[in-house]
Amino acid sequence: MLVLFGNDHLDHILDGYTETTPLADGWRARIPLHQLHPLLVHLVCSVAVTGRL
Repeated sequence: MLVLFGNDHLDHILDGYTETTPLADGWRARIPLHQLHPLLVHLVCSVAVTGRL
């Protein structure tokens, strides 16, 4: 979600995670998969409100 919506301090946040518990190998490759759900929720809610795609 931090990547999806943008964050000026993303590198600093990721450094904090790495200090505590390093992220698993390949985590950057999985970012699009984890962004899919919030994007679909946004789409469904927008269609429900506006009635159009």
